[in-house]
Amino acid sequence: MHEIHLFLGEGTIGAGNSLGFEPGGRHRVMLFVRQPAGSDHDFALATKRAEESGLLEVKFEQGGTFQPESIATLSPHLVAAYQRALSAGTGIIVYAQSADPKPAGPAGNA
Repeated sequence: MHEIHLFLGEGTIGAGNSLGFEPGGRHRVMLFVRQPAGSDHDFALATKRAEESGLLEVKFEQGGTFQPESIATLSPHLVAAYQRALSAGTGIIVYAQSADPKPAGPAGNA
């Protein structure tokens, strides 16, 4: 028996990725991973799967077990990622807005 674990973090888009983003940008990531039921959140596996999808320098900050009864409240993109995780082991969402920190503006004079 399996369950889906959900990981939230960010990664840098690698060259030759299949994610549809230009290489080099840093983006927020949501990753659904199929794991054995009752297992701990496997951050190493999540990182490996994200890297296989074309991300570099992946860092996940949070992990949790997805509650299937909440599927009715999800957007179609999240439902598709969840379903990919069920069938293929991994579903990934990469957010379009860059996660790169904004440069600080010039300091004002007081």
